[in-house]
Amino acid sequence: MLYPSQRKPVRETPNLALLASSFAPHQEVKINTLTQDYYQIKKDLLRAIAHNEFEVYYQPQVCTKTQTVTSVEALVRWRKPEIGLIFPQDFIPVAEDLGLISQIDELVLNKACHYIKGLQKTGLYLSIAVNLSAETFYQPTLVKTIKSALENSQLEPEYLELELTETMILNNSQQVLKTMKELKLLGIKLSLDDFGTGYSGLLYLQQFPWDTVKIDRYFIHDLSKFAKNRVILNAIISLARNLDLDIVAEGIEEECDLHFLINNNCHRSQGYLFSPPVIADNLIETIHKINYQLASFFHTKVAA
Repeated sequence: MLYPSQRKPVRETPNLALLASSFAPHQEVKINTLTQDYYQIKKDLLRAIAHNEFEVYYQPQVCTKTQTVTSVEALVRWRKPEIGLIFPQDFIPVAEDLGLISQIDELVLNKACHYIKGLQKTGLYLSIAVNLSAETFYQPTLVKTIKSALENSQLEPEYLELELTETMILNNSQQVLKTMKELKLLGIKLSLDDFGTGYSGLLYLQQFPWDTVKIDRYFIHDLSKFAKNRVILNAIISLARNLDLDIVAEGIEEECDLHFLINNNCHRSQGYLFSPPVIADNLIETIHKINYQLASFFHTKVAA
């Protein structure tokens, strides 16, 4: 529909093993052990944090009720001078293992809040969704960190949504609930990311104060081919609606999938059908293109 040539993400970076081998090309790479390569990656990650090598990309989220882009998700990339752009799957696991992920999370949070506030000053009011790692979520200073990001950027809390996964909240449910309530008191929103891929999704929906359920792309893929996916997706949408939760479907790549979601009352979507993640400098132009093409899409739909 919108970006057919860019629906499938193109892998532009080496995998983690190749990343490690770039630091020590003549050594055997054993990425799951704390080898010399691993220490070198840690050194480079620390340098990247200090030298601002992490960039925030933004993927638009579409509201089909208003036929406009209403929010974006912040996604981190590492622009390593020796290699180029590195995707998160190639450095996030290492950053988590080395205890550096919280610093990256905080960097992304602050950049995203400042950027969205800057857009609002131009008259473009968007919400921002930011992913949190488990390490960051369990930091005793989390609420203070979020509050500081909002105050420093002057972003109103209702425009910030934090995305948490089911696996993050498997343990210590009382502490999780306490932290979530403290975050809600700030006025921000909480989203359950990758819903349906964890262990006790229904329990978590009932137990914790969510605002949004984000349906995992696994249930969106090839809806026209898999009847079971359509049944499950309908059940998730119905359940979320009955619990008064907002719903976002991610991984939308085909128009037929978008039609199904619209017809079944799921009105927030994101995916390569609309746009890949884009750098900040290209976001406004991308949003204008999406809004224009959404208007054309719905005009054609009504005319038909």
